[in-house]
Amino acid sequence: MTPTTANDSAAPPATDNSQQILDGKQQSFLDVSDPAVLLETWKPAEDGNGTILRLLDFGGTERMVTVRTPSLHLAHVWQTDAVERGQDAISMDGDSQFHFTIHPHQILTLRAVEAIR
Repeated sequence: MTPTTANDSAAPPATDNSQQILDGKQQSFLDVSDPAVLLETWKPAEDGNGTILRLLDFGGTERMVTVRTPSLHLAHVWQTDAVERGQDAISMDGDSQFHFTIHPHQILTLRAVEAIR
């Protein structure tokens, strides 16, 4: 992707109240607090209920990780197995931040469901 100027493309008008226009400030869409944890996958859930985040740990110790989603407001986050079954609630801090414990070299699958606004 190459840099563009404001005149190179025009943003389409918002047609849905659920869309949010970004303010142009530098920030991440998703921020993982631990640099040794990689967001490997972010995809729609197979059953259509939310999105799936798959995180890989490259550290060697068990620790708490925080994920922030400044532009996405979440209703729930659950830990699932690799095929998106089972749901253990993940601790949330407001509607745009959640915390979980990751174990050494773990591949962690989470289901995030956006809040209805």
